[in-house]
Amino acid sequence: MTGAVRAGSRTERFRQAVAEALDERAHLQALLALARHFAEASDGVNGLDAARAARTLAMRLDDWDAVARALGSASISQYHRSDYVGALATAIDSWDAARRAGAPHAVAESLYAIALALHALGEVGDAMRLVDKGIGLTATDPPLQEPHVRLVGLKALLFHRQERFEEMDAHCARAVELAQRSTAHLLELGHGNWGLALLRTAEQRHKRGEPMTDLLLRSREHFEEALRIATAEDDLMRIADRTSGLGQVAFLLGDLDLAARLLSDALARSLDLDYVRTTVMSSRYLARILLARGEFARAVEVLRVADAKARRGAPVDGRPAVKLMLAGALEMAGFQVEADRVREAARELRSTSDAHRRLATVEARKLAARVLSELDA
Repeated sequence: MTGAVRAGSRTERFRQAVAEALDERAHLQALLALARHFAEASDGVNGLDAARAARTLAMRLDDWDAVARALGSASISQYHRSDYVGALATAIDSWDAARRAGAPHAVAESLYAIALALHALGEVGDAMRLVDKGIGLTATDPPLQEPHVRLVGLKALLFHRQERFEEMDAHCARAVELAQRSTAHLLELGHGNWGLALLRTAEQRHKRGEPMTDLLLRSREHFEEALRIATAEDDLMRIADRTSGLGQVAFLLGDLDLAARLLSDALARSLDLDYVRTTVMSSRYLARILLARGEFARAVEVLRVADAKARRGAPVDGRPAVKLMLAGALEMAGFQVEADRVREAARELRSTSDAHRRLATVEARKLAARVLSELDA
């Protein structure tokens, strides 16, 4: 795992716990916490590394609860790398390990991971049914409050996928309400996810030519609150990500100078942290500003950085999107031959991804039916 992380920061505290563990059991618990930290920050690259290390040690110790938790984090990290097929297979392995261990917390986490992978594959109905089962299993058990909050937040994401705004908004509010009785980390996550849901909804409305200012102003409020909490927690990854979110909001509000400052700050922070997700998203928005200003060479430079990072795993099919933006920037900068080559590479990536999804969909439905039947048994 790479990236310059300030001593005393939240990420460094997790890494330090791994390094200072006195025995294998303590080392395992520290690895599990580190893997979960990266997975929740949508850092699929570092998250998968930590989760794999945790799974290897858990298997050696014959600790199936830990195996399930490691696999759950690995699945979420695969999702954030756009490896949706792998994410589903790993989530099912997590479910099987959790059932073998008879561990309710691990069962709840595996349901979250399965539903997240199904959402990515477009199987929203099955994902919603699994989330509802998970919410029911965790609703009245205080030790399961953390996965309960995450499942409520995931249900908001599923409503967003269905463009059911009022229900999405209500579940985001519910996740924040629940997190206020839990940890600062979950509360930050709740506000951040709410801000992101409002931002993406605003983007959808923008594409349709519909009013979106009210959504963006609310999004900004939640990103600002998430940033406040992340700063208090010295969570460098979340600081970078929430700064990027605020930059994206400023861009859509038309304040391009502020957006450029925020996005440049987020990009520098995320590069320092080796944080692929925020590097890619910040670069995409910053490049749009640079292209609008006619700074084609600078836009190409920024998008080359994003493309290099995205090759290691970017969320929501970010890699083809980055390549298409890079091709457009290269074209504007006068590099037509390279632009054509990059554009063709983007088409091939998208075609391959679509083919994998189609093949995975049939298997996904079978696996979802199996898990639902086992829950009902």
